[in-house]
Amino acid sequence: MRLEVRHLRVLAAIARHGSLTRAAVTLGLSQPALTAQLHRIERMLGAPVFERGRAGASPTPFGEFVLGRVRGALASIDDLTAAQPVPGSARLGGIESCMLAGLLTGLDTVAPGIAVRTEYSTRLLFDLVCTGRLDAALLGDYPGHEVGPAPGVEHSTLVVEPVFAAVHSGHRLAAGPSIRLADLAGEAWIVQPPDGTGWPEYFLAECRRNGFEPQARHQITETHLQRRLISAGQAVSLVQPTFAPTPGIAVRPLTGDPLWMRHLLAWRETGPLAGHVPLLTELARAAYETTALSCPAYATWRDDTGTGTTVSSVAGPGPGVAG
Repeated sequence: MRLEVRHLRVLAAIARHGSLTRAAVTLGLSQPALTAQLHRIERMLGAPVFERGRAGASPTPFGEFVLGRVRGALASIDDLTAAQPVPGSARLGGIESCMLAGLLTGLDTVAPGIAVRTEYSTRLLFDLVCTGRLDAALLGDYPGHEVGPAPGVEHSTLVVEPVFAAVHSGHRLAAGPSIRLADLAGEAWIVQPPDGTGWPEYFLAECRRNGFEPQARHQITETHLQRRLISAGQAVSLVQPTFAPTPGIAVRPLTGDPLWMRHLLAWRETGPLAGHVPLLTELARAAYETTALSCPAYATWRDDTGTGTTVSSVAGPGPGVAG
């Protein structure tokens, strides 16, 4: 006998109801049949999952271990198979950016109880929209790696921005107004893992064009860990210009703005958020503008270049750079 998904649902039902009797009703089984099935499952696992008594069924210490993994496995299975949304619900996804929080705050009035998920990969998020698992998503892409058309899915540009560099505040290049990418050739880099849509290939190609191969010592997606390494002087990284300034970190433009990032919104044409696209766009851009004004290096760059958050025709790099 092999452990199957139906066995996981048996364990989850017993844990949820705390009683074999109540779990049997929801599973459409008799209590003796459920008890026999539980015994077989526990024999497969090699130890009791539940302690049974007058008060019902409660997990053993081993059972807590098992149930933690059961819940995670069932969540993953449901995520793979449940493409249809709950009626009246809406699902929004996004890469890490300042715009996602702004959307959630403003959307609560038109889409209360909206479900949210964040992912590192733009490719994954776009696929989730295409397959009906998300109704809309905030994405990012790069020149030469733009998100393409898909049946039943629309997308539009929200903001185009340059990519900046983050170095330790005591770094030899931190005192200048900008940093030449080539001057970072010998540094230990944080290079985010592939996102499925061209990162870090886009970054690596620009480094090679500048005559060097970056020393990709760290592969990290978590922003807080990136900050820790940069502020300790142990690494440098490319970041979004809205990367919040913190003690120990200097954020500077790259001289000549060789790398760019485009933020875009993708949505299902027939989804519950399709009618709210103008509001989504307005909220996202407003949140971006608020954050941009709080970032000194970005505010200075915008003043110097005369660039605001108006949409540009340039497409740029996406989730591969830290938010």
